[in-house]
Amino acid sequence: MNKYMLKQIRIVLGYTQKELAEKVGIEPTYICKLERGTAPFSAKVSRRIQEVYEAEGINVRKIALIETLFHNRI
Repeated sequence: MNKYMLKQIRIVLGYTQKELAEKVGIEPTYICKLERGTAPFSAKVSRRIQEVYEAEGINVRKIALIETLFHNRI
């Protein structure tokens, strides 16, 4: 998970930062900091975000792989 994936998937799902924060169980300001890259992703928070996204049918691992392949032009 990175700041770009976090924000892009959140927007695609139609969540506000506040809504995502409530589902993940963290403060909305922390989501904002994650998206700006001013706070680190802990393993626990990354896992909870991934669980929320996957409950909505988003496979974060596949998206990360596609993003890596795209950036590496493979």
